[in-house]
Amino acid sequence: MFRIGFNLWDIFKQLDPDRTYTIPETKFLSVLNGPLRQLIGLEEEEILSVSNLFKKPDGYVTYDQFCQLIHDYRPPAETMEEMEREDPYTVNKNLTKREERMLYEILTDIAVNVTKKRLVLRPFFQDYEMIKKNNGVITKTTFFKVLDFMGARLEKHRLDVLVKRYMRDNYSIKYNAFLKELDEVFDYLEKNNYSDGTGQLWDPSNIPLFEKAPLRGPEVGLRQVFLPNWREKNKVDPREVEMIITKIRDHVLRNKIRMRDFYEEYDPGETDRVDENDFIMGLRWLAYGRVNTVNLYLNPKEVDLLIYLYSDPVYPERKLWKVLEDDVEDSNIYIAHI
Repeated sequence: MFRIGFNLWDIFKQLDPDRTYTIPETKFLSVLNGPLRQLIGLEEEEILSVSNLFKKPDGYVTYDQFCQLIHDYRPPAETMEEMEREDPYTVNKNLTKREERMLYEILTDIAVNVTKKRLVLRPFFQDYEMIKKNNGVITKTTFFKVLDFMGARLEKHRLDVLVKRYMRDNYSIKYNAFLKELDEVFDYLEKNNYSDGTGQLWDPSNIPLFEKAPLRGPEVGLRQVFLPNWREKNKVDPREVEMIITKIRDHVLRNKIRMRDFYEEYDPGETDRVDENDFIMGLRWLAYGRVNTVNLYLNPKEVDLLIYLYSDPVYPERKLWKVLEDDVEDSNIYIAHI
């Protein structure tokens, strides 16, 4: 091939104007069975074997793998889409909030399993790596096999989330990107004291969710309303917010109510977060949910303000019920501002 001066990249890319790096098998065979057949010296059965080697389940042939194997190089990306696809660490960020939460739940669960088994993952992926060019790509089928070996037996909808996140194309996965984000979860577990210096969990029975970041901060809950740069200070009087929290606090203490008795039922993953509807239901339960107690009245404006103040900065549709409970139970929170 090199002696006769043909560049297969140039030939196949003419048949692939969209740069998917896959073409129908008929086109692939037409190239090798055409004028090149006499030059490359392959029989028809051998050409079919080559085609089958690089053929996907949908009948398309991945000519980029074939060309890389022959020429030992890959031409530079021509578009931004190609650059992102070929970057081994670029991931699909177009996940819904629900998919993103599920992704980090999956990564956390995998991280815990890997820690228990003391596995070093990269060699397992490299053993199956496509073309052995260290390009960080393996087939979806192989990716699933490695996950199964790791003990991560996931339902189809969870596997679909991983594929959507790390997919290079319709049949291959960027395992380098997967391992990079998994390492970030390992770091999170260690920095937040879920694990020791060796990566072992302090409490193996307590499997945290990666979503559960430290909640207390000046930008969340009651504390934010007293900040000089609070963006709503011209619309909402901080004292009004303080009065709402004080009213709830007095009601809770007088009637010996624990907010967690309601919210923990709707937060089985112990993320300290619930959906907005559950957050509102918890406020209603707090106000009217007990017999032989004086009802607590929260008007719609007060409820809307609480929904706003206790929204998760990362996932606004999720509400930080634990921060609300802490603000209600902590009377010292007001002292610095009175």
